[in-house]
Amino acid sequence: MPSNSLYALLSSQFDATRIETVLDPMGYSIKRRNVPVCLTVAGSDCSGGAGIQADLKTMTSLGVYGMSAISCVVAENAGGVDKIENMSPSFVESQMDCCLRDVPCKVIKTGMLGNVEIVKAVVKSILKYKIKDLVVDPVMIATSGDSLSNGNIVDTIVKDLFPVTTLITPNIPEALAFARSVNVDVPEVNSISSMEQLASIICKFGPRYVLVKGGHMPVNQLGLKALKEEQGESDLQVVDVLYDGKNFFHFTSTYLKQGEVHGTGCTLSSAIASFLAWDHSMVNSVQFAIDYVHGAISQSPPINICDTNLLNHMSRLRIAPFAPGNLPLRAFQEYLKQDYLYLVQFCRAYSLKGYKESTFSGIFEAAQSVFHVLNEKEFHISFCRSYGISLDDLKSSEETPACTAYSRFVLDTGSQQDLAALEFAQAPCLIGYHLVARRLMKEPFRNVSGPYQRWIDNYYCEDYISAVCRGCRQLEEIVLTLSPERIQELIEVFIRATKFEILFWETPYQEYVVKQNLEDPSL
Repeated sequence: MPSNSLYALLSSQFDATRIETVLDPMGYSIKRRNVPVCLTVAGSDCSGGAGIQADLKTMTSLGVYGMSAISCVVAENAGGVDKIENMSPSFVESQMDCCLRDVPCKVIKTGMLGNVEIVKAVVKSILKYKIKDLVVDPVMIATSGDSLSNGNIVDTIVKDLFPVTTLITPNIPEALAFARSVNVDVPEVNSISSMEQLASIICKFGPRYVLVKGGHMPVNQLGLKALKEEQGESDLQVVDVLYDGKNFFHFTSTYLKQGEVHGTGCTLSSAIASFLAWDHSMVNSVQFAIDYVHGAISQSPPINICDTNLLNHMSRLRIAPFAPGNLPLRAFQEYLKQDYLYLVQFCRAYSLKGYKESTFSGIFEAAQSVFHVLNEKEFHISFCRSYGISLDDLKSSEETPACTAYSRFVLDTGSQQDLAALEFAQAPCLIGYHLVARRLMKEPFRNVSGPYQRWIDNYYCEDYISAVCRGCRQLEEIVLTLSPERIQELIEVFIRATKFEILFWETPYQEYVVKQNLEDPSL
């Protein structure tokens, strides 16, 4: 690895004891200490899409050390279940004991438990080891429709498991089965409101939290169950309802029309358990987990023969940008230099916008944007100085081809086309920086005291958010006056500018990581 004195100078800012990335595509080993731990007690799915296999894939991809106790072995695939062999209760208990007496664990997730005796064995171990959080996925019916448990297990789960449960995650059919097991009169579930009723009924059985999953019931904009003729509409949503005994929390996702998907329940519950192991709140853990599953569904790999889809548990495996320990400093330094050079061109584009405006208010807004960029430049210079980059270094830096191509595209578009085209050419930069900062601000593994936090704060502050909102408002006002044909042309401008934006971001990483095989020595 090429020597760089700045690496040694700043190495103390990096904390290698924290997880900073969930995948190292460069092939380097990742040193981790104090990794959170989670134990899953569930059935084995030989096809790898659900059960123990899905749980461990999920935990690993979310940076959690996963352990397992197998309750049963299931011969199944996404198309159906062929055979089930339950483990003996004593063997399940022995597996849990082997795990927990050696590796301290505060979160357990359960899936398919098979029979009454296994449920009781699991409860015994949970009490013995004083587990803090128990996430229960009440697996009773496979996605294919096959039954996965015997009939009297519901009563035992309610009586013995619920009182020690932190969160239970039933889908609507499973929630109805629990409610009816105690002869509760349950209304038809056909709305978000009726899902709330169902959650409140189950919460009375003992769990601290109840998450009623809405994947089986897409809803329309009114929160009502979508009719059959509405199933093809694009604005349908899936709403999951969380209840803590006092308050309801709604988690809304776009309804994905992939059809049946194998292993979503297992994956969601193990993702929640993983985020709880990272000490996130229940509400945040649920939201993070839903986002993870949504991504795994949307990137479903087309590798199986049957109609039921498989999850892509690796959809989140990536380098988390700007997280200490996985973005080499040299790459970030070069990004900062190019960003300074691009700021000059971006400021020129706003000046060009003021020239093309025909009203005082429009000219004033363009001038405001120029001043905003100037303020951002001062922050940028100060930020660069903390990384050993002087103003002279910035001024003497040479634009990369990516930076030159991007800035010329924006300026040429503004010069050769109308004001609307210039607005759309600039928008990916203005909006993109905020979206990246917002995503990083919500990153579960973000180090709030890390060296890149200041960058995140700058593009997540009220001043920058106001600029983004102002820019989005201007785009919306523009399209209201244009023909569909012209709007489509502007969309193409936006897409092309976005591609340049992506190339601008990727170039320093490609140049100083991929080509030069750099890694951070603090790992």
